[in-house]
Amino acid sequence: MPWDARERQRYEEEVLTAARTGGPPEDLFVRYGIGPGLERRLGADPEAFRAHVAAVCTYWRGMQSRRRSLRKVLVDLVAAHERLEREGVLTHGHFHRVRAEAAGRALTEWSDIAGGLSTSVLERQVFQAMARSVGVNEETAERVLGERGVRVVEQLPQLPLSPPVRTFRTLRDNLRTCGAAFSPAVVFGSERLARGFTLLEGFRLRDGTVLDDEALAAAVRRIQVEPMTEGKAAAENVLSILRSCEGPPARDALVLWEVVGDLRERPGALGEKGLARPWIHRGLADQEALLLAASVRRSTAAAGSGGTARAEHEVRELLGADRLRRAQAAAADLPRDHGLAELVRERVRRVEDLLREADRELRGGDPEAAARALDTAARLAADDDEIPARLGEVEPLPPRAATADTGEHGAVVSWQPSPSLAGRISYRVARRIGRGPGAREVPLGELSGTSLTDTGIPVGAEVRYAVAAVRCGRAVSEPVITPPVMLTPEVGDLLVHTGEDAVTATWRVPPEAVSVEVVRGEGAPPRPGGDVVRVPNDGTGFRDTGVRSGTEYFYRIRAVYLTSSGHARGSAGTIRRVVPGPAPVPVDVLRVVPGDSGFVAEWTRPPHGRVVLRAAAEPPPWPEGAAVPLSDLAVYGRELLPAAVPADTAPPAHGLPAPDGVPLPRADEDAGAPRVPAEAAGPAGAGAAMGTPSARARAPFPEVGGPATDAGADDADDADAFGAEGVRALGSGHPAASRPGGPPAEMSGEDGRAAAAVGEPSAVPVTAPPGRGGERRAGTASGHVHDRGPGSSGTAGSCLTAPVGGTPVEEAAPVPLRTGHAGPAGERTRPVSGTGPEKAPEDAAAPGDAGPDGAPAGHTPRGRVGADAVDRVVSAPVVLEPGAHHVLAVTLAGDRAVAGARVRVVAVPPVAGLRAERFDGVVRLGWTWPDGAATAAVSWCSDESGEELGRRVCTRLRYESDGGFEAPMGTGSVRVAVRTLATTGTGEAAGVPAVTTVPGWSVLAYRIAPVGLLRRERRVSLTAESACAAPEIAVVHAEGAVQPHGPGQGRVLAVFPARHLEAGEQVSLRVRPPRSGWLMCFPVGGDTPGVRLRQPSVKELRL
Repeated sequence: MPWDARERQRYEEEVLTAARTGGPPEDLFVRYGIGPGLERRLGADPEAFRAHVAAVCTYWRGMQSRRRSLRKVLVDLVAAHERLEREGVLTHGHFHRVRAEAAGRALTEWSDIAGGLSTSVLERQVFQAMARSVGVNEETAERVLGERGVRVVEQLPQLPLSPPVRTFRTLRDNLRTCGAAFSPAVVFGSERLARGFTLLEGFRLRDGTVLDDEALAAAVRRIQVEPMTEGKAAAENVLSILRSCEGPPARDALVLWEVVGDLRERPGALGEKGLARPWIHRGLADQEALLLAASVRRSTAAAGSGGTARAEHEVRELLGADRLRRAQAAAADLPRDHGLAELVRERVRRVEDLLREADRELRGGDPEAAARALDTAARLAADDDEIPARLGEVEPLPPRAATADTGEHGAVVSWQPSPSLAGRISYRVARRIGRGPGAREVPLGELSGTSLTDTGIPVGAEVRYAVAAVRCGRAVSEPVITPPVMLTPEVGDLLVHTGEDAVTATWRVPPEAVSVEVVRGEGAPPRPGGDVVRVPNDGTGFRDTGVRSGTEYFYRIRAVYLTSSGHARGSAGTIRRVVPGPAPVPVDVLRVVPGDSGFVAEWTRPPHGRVVLRAAAEPPPWPEGAAVPLSDLAVYGRELLPAAVPADTAPPAHGLPAPDGVPLPRADEDAGAPRVPAEAAGPAGAGAAMGTPSARARAPFPEVGGPATDAGADDADDADAFGAEGVRALGSGHPAASRPGGPPAEMSGEDGRAAAAVGEPSAVPVTAPPGRGGERRAGTASGHVHDRGPGSSGTAGSCLTAPVGGTPVEEAAPVPLRTGHAGPAGERTRPVSGTGPEKAPEDAAAPGDAGPDGAPAGHTPRGRVGADAVDRVVSAPVVLEPGAHHVLAVTLAGDRAVAGARVRVVAVPPVAGLRAERFDGVVRLGWTWPDGAATAAVSWCSDESGEELGRRVCTRLRYESDGGFEAPMGTGSVRVAVRTLATTGTGEAAGVPAVTTVPGWSVLAYRIAPVGLLRRERRVSLTAESACAAPEIAVVHAEGAVQPHGPGQGRVLAVFPARHLEAGEQVSLRVRPPRSGWLMCFPVGGDTPGVRLRQPSVKELRL
């Protein structure tokens, strides 16, 4: 036999087993197991063909003694073979003629069936059943149907059973009044519908238009200009019903019901094409119209009043769901010679044959063949409960290749699935401890997968697992046993302490372990057979003094256990990397500055260790410089950065002020600037990504009430108490902080004094970023730098130039401060070294100058960045939720941690959904308030020059009572910013601004005055309130009582030509309108962007 084992098994199942009920296959190629590929090879070699046929017959004879269940079939096959051999027709040509004759008979029968069909659409399931009953393949059968105009579809559309709206009768009456076939004809018109539309996946015209609010609004505008008639009133009612539907899906369902209702009302004697023809003429796609007609005819036939029709429908549905027993009962109402009744009887005979076959296979010792027969019978009769019960009594084959491996959480048991495929196969797993009759077995569960995790495995004991297959939850196979495994957990609570010249460790030993082994490797983890050093230990810890400072070491600590046979077995081991060295140094300066969409943290890099930032609602319990246990640090707040920043990275940017106003170096000036991993940061309460510092520097809107940044008294007096970019933090020397009644700062040190976001008072000047069209001004280190020039962005503090999210930032270089400018604490600033006209040494002090807080010039008190810290500044974006936060910088070195600088930050959530609408010179704003916000600051500036034009404070109560916020902002283009204001226990803070641009308008006002001797004429005067390009403006006369809304609703009497008008310039013309009606002006061609026509009173417009 030229078959492998798999092909033989398939031949037995598909040919021999099937022949037990249907007899040997008529197709001789199938009978002798000759597939298409083998047929091509054997057809060219008659000797090989005869050899294959003889080999198959020999195979039949050999199986007669092995397969008793197939003996009768095999005897019949051998007898038929001998008969064909005597006739001399065991040739390829005879086999081919037999197949061709059978195919021809099936094709003739199918052609007769296709010609007698009364439908043009067949469902796939019905088509397949019909083709199988004849014996023709589906491809040929579908081709024959297509030649006779019958199409096969996967499924007919589901039709609605009831109207989707209660007002459907009213809708139908109004459609009849206005002469429309269905509601889309009112919306789009019959001519547009005739170009084509679809319906099954929602109403859609050929150009893609749907029944949305925009289409309905256009139809309303079109119908409003029509004269009032009964048809217009009915059309308005139709549109009103459509607009009451909840969105396009509800309207699509209504339109589908209209079409289906019309099809159901037509005579039932019509075929699909007769039913669909009127709707095809109206524009419905041909295929969809035929599908709807076929579905209507099918549902009408199923719901017919005759008992036979109802029984046919019920039997067909039950057979489709494989509910044979219920279909057998329902078929009793059908005539005995009915096709469906015969189909039910045939399926019942098939199930009975399968049950008898299962009994024979069980008696013959082949349980798997019996299970396959019972499984097939259970699928054919899904509502027969006895068949699955019998199937569950057949024992399945056991699973294969079961294994077990120990892991961190227990033992993982896995196995190959059982070869048994019939029925529902699950697997029952049990744990065995010990051997022989005394072994203890613990059930672990039953599952359908091929793996299980045993979390209760005992430590230090040899364990085996037994896995058995279960069929249908009843019959259980012989179990398969895994090799023994042993759980060897690692030591617990491992703590490794690193000093400058020694390494110590402690741990908790598992009770089952007999010893602990410690080895040390230098530069790499220790490996078996490698250069390792054994470290003595007392079982609970060790102290290793044989180490060198600055050298990398790896320690492997593993627990050792004894098996039941007395052999030692160790755990995999825990690896710890250490680098002996000095203790960590606390961070001396920390600053958190806000931006347009989040916060950026800056700190001075310590000489050793790495820095992490943690934020919590309560102040840290450790003073600056105190050692912090790692376990206590892990439960304090949350870590702000996604990853710790190495201490040995180069500084990315400035951001912290240096003595005497010297700006720190920019990131692009340092080739070693790091790319700090940045967590996605945004404003409080938002998930937006952190904006780049350069974007903040270019923000085109001024600050809302930031502190004064110039020494001038006017600026200082005008300074508001609101900080920039979500944080309010004033230095002790700030004018707003020192004037009576000034609110306290939102950032303070531990002693409660006002500070500049670094934990200490500071008035060191910093450099503001360049604004658009404005000059730089000095500010304080309080976290606020303002540019009072046009277009200033008002970014808080010095601009950060650290790469954010791995993207380098472009930013203009800082410029020097003005010489002789008085700082807020009595300090004087001078040009930056190398950047101003006077190049002074960095450590030189002007005569009579004093440093901050009375210290000598050049002295750097705690909390500030000295000249030696210029190269030690690191920055990264952080995420802060709304509310007050205490941010702590912690330096980590090995297993040691030390608390550093800390700062208090208040994050305010911004408003959302800012929108604006202009009414001449008044602008109306709307936005969504964040939870808990009660006040917002609104400011606006010129879009062209950046000059600030006004600001107001809006309360939430006033906003809700007025339905929004409005203020006179002029007719020019303006940029509007809205910030949330929040009151905290120590002051008030402002949120990140929401900014929008409101385009300007040029207003053209016209007046109408009677002139002439009899005052029959009218002079129409047009005046420009500001310089603009005036469009063509038509003077229109309209009759009737309704005021016109466009030039198309009246007669044009005259036209103002398009021209440029200066502010205050007036042009006029005279017209002679009829005695009555309306006289109005409209732009020719519709409204012109940026120009608004203001009409006079109705008294002037009415003639």
